[in-house]
Amino acid sequence: MSVYSQTIVVCVALMIAAVGFYLQTIVRLYEIAGFGRQIKQINTNNCNVEFPRKLQGCEDILVFNVDTNPSILLGCSHDINQRRKWFPPISHQNSTIPGVIRDHFYVYNIEERSVVKLKMKGFPKTSDLVLHGFDLVANGNEHLLYAVNHKRQGNGSVIEKFSLQENVLTYLTTFDGNDNRLVNTPNAITVVDHRTDSFYVTNDHYYNHEPAHDVESLLLRPWSHVAFHSKSDGFKIVEDGLTYANGIAKYENKLFVVQSSLGELSVYDVHQDNNLTFVKKISFDYILDNIRLTGGDAYIAGHLSLNAMGKYFKNPNVKSPSAVAKLSIQEIINGNPVPEYVFSDNTGLMNSSTVAVSHSNILFISGLMSRGMLRCEL
Repeated sequence: MSVYSQTIVVCVALMIAAVGFYLQTIVRLYEIAGFGRQIKQINTNNCNVEFPRKLQGCEDILVFNVDTNPSILLGCSHDINQRRKWFPPISHQNSTIPGVIRDHFYVYNIEERSVVKLKMKGFPKTSDLVLHGFDLVANGNEHLLYAVNHKRQGNGSVIEKFSLQENVLTYLTTFDGNDNRLVNTPNAITVVDHRTDSFYVTNDHYYNHEPAHDVESLLLRPWSHVAFHSKSDGFKIVEDGLTYANGIAKYENKLFVVQSSLGELSVYDVHQDNNLTFVKKISFDYILDNIRLTGGDAYIAGHLSLNAMGKYFKNPNVKSPSAVAKLSIQEIINGNPVPEYVFSDNTGLMNSSTVAVSHSNILFISGLMSRGMLRCEL
């Protein structure tokens, strides 16, 4: 065979391989986006919507005080209608809202089924507080809270640190990673060591403005990353080449990172210097959002229809089906787990769920645009 013929054969083989790869990708994305999906109702019979007038747009929640006074911390929208105008991660970037936007944190008592809005001390009066992901760690008789803030002032999105004591949040400091786009689109946080302000944060896009932000999402560009912050070194990128890095959680020497658009959970080894080594990925059949670790299991909430989700974020009257899957943490680390659906809804009971936690066989679910937190007895 001549050199020319060999070249043709190689080119054809590469073209076939490329076509096969992209066909597989298209089929996979078709599955994740939920086109033609038949949605079943799972564990929706014993559910109640808690405090729909107060707990609105609580994109992230977590369980704390498990051994003493089991409670849920929620970061919620001050005005759900404002969120439909300003929330950069979903391309709501109408910055003409007058005054400051001031979202709220609430504490929900699981046993009493009561809720308290936390008071705020010391936070700059001229700054927005537009909440997204957060993490909370105990420190003696207080808790320390690290929270994403998509404010309109200054450089844009930052991470705020607060002290939580007796239902009062006291502002401590701000971490700004906008230089060189290290952290300009922060999404979720997991704290490593509060003494050194060490934490991982997902940066879900490269661009934080339109139309580039939407184009990046539409073309599934692998331009997002995970950054690590410490008091001594500031921010540094520890894993890049991700597609819409979203939820994040650390367990011992493992780090779990959600890639929303790909429907994947990536698992990493965490090294002494806080750098990461990729171990494996676990595939799901829906659009993933936050991951929360409770009671030895990982709970990952998400969206069963890309089309409905997009419409719902603009119009609250559209129903957008939700799902929550559970995986054993030990199986994530040591085995090949198959995600178990513990919640699925297509009736509007919970639209476009973004986060779920569990305590004492009770599942709690919330969403970026939801009215109320869903409590389901399993």
